[in-house]
Amino acid sequence: MKNVIVRGYDIPAKTMVIANIWAIMRDPGFWKDPEVFWPERFEDSDLQYKGHDFHYIPFLSGRRICPGMNLALPDGMKPEDVASSEAIGLLFHLKTPLQLKATPVF
Repeated sequence: MKNVIVRGYDIPAKTMVIANIWAIMRDPGFWKDPEVFWPERFEDSDLQYKGHDFHYIPFLSGRRICPGMNLALPDGMKPEDVASSEAIGLLFHLKTPLQLKATPVF
């Protein structure tokens, strides 16, 4: 929208800037053990995951955001209650189907 200077680089107005999200997500200067799948690192955070806070960039944003972010375990269910064993067939599927508790948005 306008000319800016970012870290000493002149960026002219109307320039398309593409961020290297892959590098940001794996920068050990920002993340402890960046190559480890460890979503629990965000559990006790006050950050807003649906906002503009890019601390959650491993889960992406916009249309490509993690589809499971709005899902949770039904009332009283614990993670150990989820059976992840598979049934044999043409396609693999769980022996015990997952349950979803829908909550109104409005």
